[in-house]
Amino acid sequence: MKFTRRRFLSTCLTAASTAVLSRPTIAADPYVLRFASPYLSSEADTSPHMHADIKTQVERLSNGRIRVEILDGGQAGAGPELMAKVSRGYIQGALVSASNLSPIAPALDILNIPFWCAENQAYENLVNSEVWQRLIIDKVHAAGAIHVWFPYVVGGRTLTTGKHWLKPVMTPEQLANIMVRVPSSELLRHFYTLAGGRARRIDWGKVAAALRAREVDVIDPAINSLYSGPDGLRHQIGHIFQLNSVHDGWMAVINQRWLHSLPNDLQQVMAEAGAQVHAWQPAAARRAQQTASQRFNEMGVGIYTPDAELALNWRRRFGHEHPSWQRYKRNILGDDVLFNELLRATEG
Repeated sequence: MKFTRRRFLSTCLTAASTAVLSRPTIAADPYVLRFASPYLSSEADTSPHMHADIKTQVERLSNGRIRVEILDGGQAGAGPELMAKVSRGYIQGALVSASNLSPIAPALDILNIPFWCAENQAYENLVNSEVWQRLIIDKVHAAGAIHVWFPYVVGGRTLTTGKHWLKPVMTPEQLANIMVRVPSSELLRHFYTLAGGRARRIDWGKVAAALRAREVDVIDPAINSLYSGPDGLRHQIGHIFQLNSVHDGWMAVINQRWLHSLPNDLQQVMAEAGAQVHAWQPAAARRAQQTASQRFNEMGVGIYTPDAELALNWRRRFGHEHPSWQRYKRNILGDDVLFNELLRATEG
């Protein structure tokens, strides 16, 4: 649990080592954490959103001094809309895709260079590393709007066709001239364009409608996200190719002003609760993916996995060594050599 109390407190507490925990029985006026998510709490078996765990841990560790309200199922919006609401303090926290943080935290987009950090363990190693904290998270926090509470492990991105597409898309040649939906990520846009496709930005809450209207042909979320996505997304899915190009990472984010308004002991409670949920979340993600895959199979949705040769072909042609990624590494990190530090961190 490296992504825990020590890191959290280093950015939001000035005297964590001397903070004295004092937890009255129940505060008359508890603080309220309104935590929004595009996913339904009732679908925890196919979506590792951890809503119940967030509520339970924060309320238990704070002894009721922080009350958690879960705004699930997109009732407060999804994607960039949620990000904006947290940044402006309209809600206190949210679950968002890491790609949705790119406009206000460009450093996070480094995750979307393909084929270097897609596997669950590699991603877990990275987001728990000191170099990730130093090069990415500290810069996000320094911007002053949001605090990254904890990261989610979800799974690798796919190439997934809409129901109107009659066969899976598994090779770059098949991707040529196909319209691919992208989130707020310049690097994902570059990847699909480099591979011969056309990219169109569509917010997460509107993806199902875009597939129904045939405005896009391919989307790329991980299997968990595909099954539990908003507006009945799973019913618009034709074929799933597990390309595993980029990790479909999520982030739990908190409004910094709200966080800093808490007494020091409750800031520490938030750190403890986030660390505990983060420790449980990868196992929940594995179970959710297994369940979602099984249910897609029952629906008649084909799930395809590349053989070693096909996977190697994708990596050689579009992986992080491709010359076109150098300017992105330099622009995002300030020095393209620093990317190698992140790459080593994925190896634990």
